[in-house]
Amino acid sequence: MPTRRERIAPVPEYQPYNLTAKTTTSDGLAVGALLNTTTTSSVGGAGSATITLAAITSDVQIGTQLAIWNSSVADEIVVVTAFSYTNKTVTATFANAHSGTTNVTTTKGVKLGTVVVNNAGSAVTLVLWNGVPGLNGATPPATKIGSIACAYGTLEYFCAVDQGLWITYTGTTAGDITINTLTDPI
Repeated sequence: MPTRRERIAPVPEYQPYNLTAKTTTSDGLAVGALLNTTTTSSVGGAGSATITLAAITSDVQIGTQLAIWNSSVADEIVVVTAFSYTNKTVTATFANAHSGTTNVTTTKGVKLGTVVVNNAGSAVTLVLWNGVPGLNGATPPATKIGSIACAYGTLEYFCAVDQGLWITYTGTTAGDITINTLTDPI
């Protein structure tokens, strides 16, 4: 009788993100972001516009959602309608005007694994967010996953974060924390 070979898919590995400094804005930091860059291109207002990025990755495609933010009321999420890897440009329909240096980050989901507190620091709090905290008018708005008054140990989450994992990390003296994510988008 013939034997059947079992099919085995490769198992992806969680990637560590080591956090040793506090965040400086209410918008937080993207963890496991597939694109985390800036632009100095100006957008005059509502409508289609092309911006040049400081860097671009193959994760940017037509339909990719990008958070355009710099801690202002003009923060928004746009959808890429055209792009050029060669010129490092993306085209999208914007609702707001933008000028100066603006952060550009993908909002693709990741899988959150464990949060390991190696050194608790002094009076620090780590907040995990599904989506960009403080992003005005985001649809859907950011959802708080957990708020951790840091103490030594490992916290297990093992959940999907569909709007991208963002953190805010505040307090007196930063500790040493490792956040493990699967960078494969969900």
